[in-house]
Amino acid sequence: MKKNKLLKSLTNHNLNKKGNIPLEEVIFVLLNIMFFSMLFVFVYNTSHGVFLSEKLYAKKIALAIDSAKPGTQISVDISELYGIAQENEFDISDSFYFKDNQVNVKLSKEDGYSYNYFTNYQVESVISFPEEDQAILNIKVRPND
Repeated sequence: MKKNKLLKSLTNHNLNKKGNIPLEEVIFVLLNIMFFSMLFVFVYNTSHGVFLSEKLYAKKIALAIDSAKPGTQISVDISELYGIAQENEFDISDSFYFKDNQVNVKLSKEDGYSYNYFTNYQVESVISFPEEDQAILNIKVRPND
């Protein structure tokens, strides 16, 4: 007898007298689905998208500038970024921006990724295309006037 009452109370616990699921539980489930789907989209975009490439190259370029001496010419192969920019219909010549000891790499119409470097040098950059699908970023490091 006790077993039947316990089983009956467990099965009817989440149902009201009409046999409907309470509105609070429906809202809770929908909010959980929305939260986890947004989390999944964020993780997918940051691990497979433009963001990771922007971040990697911004840090790589900032590290190269920090380790350079004035008068140094740095060449970075950006062929991978050139392909990504073409996929996003973005001009690669607008992808690199150097100002206030900060390098900004942008491969789409969104904000891009910025990373600071410590040296106080004047930085100039030019992109060259030695072959059809190859792009090279040439960075000239000069002393700040």
